[in-house]
Amino acid sequence: MRTISFRAELGINKGFDEIGSQEISTEISELCSMLQQLQKEVEDQTGVYISTVVSGPNRCVYRKELACPPTGEITYTIHATSDARLQLKETQWSDLEWKKTALILADKLMKHYEQEFMPVEFADRCGITSYILNQERDIQKCVQELEADETSAGEE
Repeated sequence: MRTISFRAELGINKGFDEIGSQEISTEISELCSMLQQLQKEVEDQTGVYISTVVSGPNRCVYRKELACPPTGEITYTIHATSDARLQLKETQWSDLEWKKTALILADKLMKHYEQEFMPVEFADRCGITSYILNQERDIQKCVQELEADETSAGEE
């Protein structure tokens, strides 16, 4: 097992008004409370616990054509790191299992906050791999893409 970092940018407001202004509708304490519930739910489902660090609020600025508000979209950044030295001996998991679980957790967060999409990335000794989760795309398709990426990275 190698050290793996995970980062996801989570929008917290569903949609914008006509002029695109936003107020912070979710405080970081509320987000952390919801995240803790989802972490436990995902652990019960997969057997893997993803500890996280939440930072923000941030302002994500992107193309107006993609409906970015003039003041930027309010987001929080979710960070996680998997390191075998930090795992309990009775709960060892593979890199791939950890990455799949991180995607499942991110997908649940995205859906809870009713976001259309959510960019996520993994960084490890092989480089950075990015994925875009979205409401129309089944999370299992993203997991399959991750598995294919891991297989091809192992062949290099």
